[in-house]
Amino acid sequence: MTCSSVCVPISAVDGNDTTFQISTDRNTADLARSISAVGLLVPPTLMRTEDRLVIVNGFRRIAACRSLNQTTVSAGILPATATPRDCAEMAVAENALQRPLNLIERSRALSLLSVYYEDTADLAAASAKCGIPESPPMIRKLRGLCRLSPGIQAGIIDGTLSLAMASELQRFDEAEREVLAKLLLTFRMSLGKQREILTMIEEISRREGLSIPELLRTPTITSLLADDDTEPNVKVGRLRELLKRRRYPAIQKSEEQAAALIRALGLKNPMKLVLPPNLEGETFSLTLRFRNIAELRHLHHTLGKIIDRPELDRLLSKDF
Repeated sequence: MTCSSVCVPISAVDGNDTTFQISTDRNTADLARSISAVGLLVPPTLMRTEDRLVIVNGFRRIAACRSLNQTTVSAGILPATATPRDCAEMAVAENALQRPLNLIERSRALSLLSVYYEDTADLAAASAKCGIPESPPMIRKLRGLCRLSPGIQAGIIDGTLSLAMASELQRFDEAEREVLAKLLLTFRMSLGKQREILTMIEEISRREGLSIPELLRTPTITSLLADDDTEPNVKVGRLRELLKRRRYPAIQKSEEQAAALIRALGLKNPMKLVLPPNLEGETFSLTLRFRNIAELRHLHHTLGKIIDRPELDRLLSKDF
């Protein structure tokens, strides 16, 4: 499609209409320095309406020119025969040709094209024609990302939230999604840990009849998250343990009973009995700490006295 090259007043360009905006980059400083030094090398593309000019491509270029206090800008004006669909396809194609698009930009592109291609198969064909080959399953994951809150979108762009986790968050209502995202964005966790924590929060919420925001406002969780003296990785570990105990109260009860049996046996430093994680395994470990033969003989004597105790048999057989 051929554009007519004209010089237009910047004041006539509607910078608030972001219908065709794909790029998430808002930084114009480098671009403004380039324009100041060598001029505007690639004119923006505009669509003329009855009373204004709408940006199809070149949002950052227009913003950079405005920051330089320029009053006019060279631009390509689309012919009157150009339809909104033509403009959408042009906007997507130009961005796709310039650079690899991030997840939010791909989502914006698909959301823009979906106005004109409602069927997913047609949308996939149209996006491929514009330089963004997406499969229907990927389209379903991507389309809603650009409608998430700015904070969540920023986390997706910088990689804190993966596509898989962002897709999971879309299942929740806005209030739930925001508190969950805040938690996940505060602590950089692996995808596996993110999924584990999200699953436990959801299951506890259902079992206890609490909303997710209510659950995350409970004192034990808020005090843990507000502890600025604890390293983030340690906080994540403690949060997982707290949620696991709340999700599986039987494990907590069994561990308390096991601890009572250990106390009854008199097992304490320098002798330590370690239980299987969550009492799910079959292997126990016993640690002895000593400095000399005399201390080792004493530990051997102590162990000999407790080895036939019924409490130890109950502990090892998990008879709680």
